[in-house]
Amino acid sequence: MPEAQHNTMGRPRMIFRRNKTGVDVKTAQEMASEDGYVILDVRTATERSQGHPPGSIHMVLETIPDHLEELKGKKVLAFCRSGNRSGAAARFLTRHNIEAHNVNGGILAWARAGLPLTKGP
Repeated sequence: MPEAQHNTMGRPRMIFRRNKTGVDVKTAQEMASEDGYVILDVRTATERSQGHPPGSIHMVLETIPDHLEELKGKKVLAFCRSGNRSGAAARFLTRHNIEAHNVNGGILAWARAGLPLTKGP
């Protein structure tokens, strides 16, 4: 819900707090083993080649609108390098009636947690 604040001229302005819905990497790994969940890597091909969760699918963030039909009926765990681009992807997918969760901390948190990574495409 927006919160009213006042700007320097004394007029109210609305501040929208971003809904921080997301899952931590260990929860994401557990969810990915459940039926219907997919891990969606929204990073560039170069970033992906440096390491990604096994079984993840790759769709660069800007191409997601072209792949909505492929994702319908799936539950998406979106990740990127740190969680910013994947947050945008999760919000976009949610607006299009696809269950989507941002993986908080992205691949950086995944690697820090010692979770498995695959190199290559």
